[in-house]
Amino acid sequence: MRTNGSVSTRLFTSAFALLLAGSALFGQSYQGSVRGQITDQAGAVVTGAKITMIDESAGTTRSTLSSAEGEYVFAQVVPATYSVVAESPGFKKFERKRVVIATQQFLSLDLKVEIGQVTESVQVTEDVPLIEASTASQGQVLDRQKLVDLP
Repeated sequence: MRTNGSVSTRLFTSAFALLLAGSALFGQSYQGSVRGQITDQAGAVVTGAKITMIDESAGTTRSTLSSAEGEYVFAQVVPATYSVVAESPGFKKFERKRVVIATQQFLSLDLKVEIGQVTESVQVTEDVPLIEASTASQGQVLDRQKLVDLP
């Protein structure tokens, strides 16, 4: 026959195990992030610039303002293809299309704006490799042929 003490201990142990298991699930995430710095052509930081990320397939948008150091961050970004737009008074509108955020990818994307009117815009069409400087992780997708051709 069990006593109340062992039942209480057992309930406490079970509840603690469930709590630990639940917190481990929240630690896993598929989302990535984008961070960078916005500067002008002379290299001076641009503070208070509005940076917007637009999901190219869904059309949803997220916006933030650059800090006093010209830095911006988008955390918890759902993997997709985005356009990044930067606007600030006295500068041309900057737009970069086809910014791909993969699962758990943390990108550094610095933006350089040109002096001009906001009605003017600069579109970046050349694909410059994005840098993932926030982690030391490196990875790539290997197709079947690459695996067969391994030395």
